[in-house]
Amino acid sequence: MAYAAVVNEVIDVPALTERVSGVDNGAVCVFIGQVRRHSRGREVAYLEYQAYAPMAAKQLLRIAEEAEAKWSCAWGVWSYVRRASSL
Repeated sequence: MAYAAVVNEVIDVPALTERVSGVDNGAVCVFIGQVRRHSRGREVAYLEYQAYAPMAAKQLLRIAEEAEAKWSCAWGVWSYVRRASSL
């Protein structure tokens, strides 16, 4: 079953990995984005990310459900994003 969440807190990567792990899944892939130190020759102080949580979660779930159906993922596609934070 597909799942998507928009959260304010730091994402618990080990808990997320455990949530989708299992012998039927074969592999777990995790993408962890981080703020780079420099961009276009300038130092980056922080990255501000904002989202209207209900709409963002709905769209993430739609994408997860489409991927689940396209690739017959019985175990689900899991999407998380952090929001409304200075990173």
